[in-house]
Amino acid sequence: MLQRNYQIAKKAHTLFAFGILEKDAKRVKGGTGWTVQLALDRGKEVYLFDIPSQTWYRSEHHYYVNDDSATLVAGSKFLPWGIQGKGPTLHQSSAVVGS
Repeated sequence: MLQRNYQIAKKAHTLFAFGILEKDAKRVKGGTGWTVQLALDRGKEVYLFDIPSQTWYRSEHHYYVNDDSATLVAGSKFLPWGIQGKGPTLHQSSAVVGS
């Protein structure tokens, strides 16, 4: 399944996921979270529909300097996205994952 998730994340320009966002707004729960993380690691654009809150989120990539080792660290966080009641638009090379 991890190989399948990798291929999905590799080939898609944009990933649309339906799942449960963790409280830290950085991770998605379960198997869907694996595909989302693989896509984020590849710098892909990710939209998440959080099922419990019925809200769309968009990944936001950010970088910060680790004070302990003075290295640049990349990270991602999900921020609320879109107009209420209107979700994102699918593109030609989009992938849809989740429950």
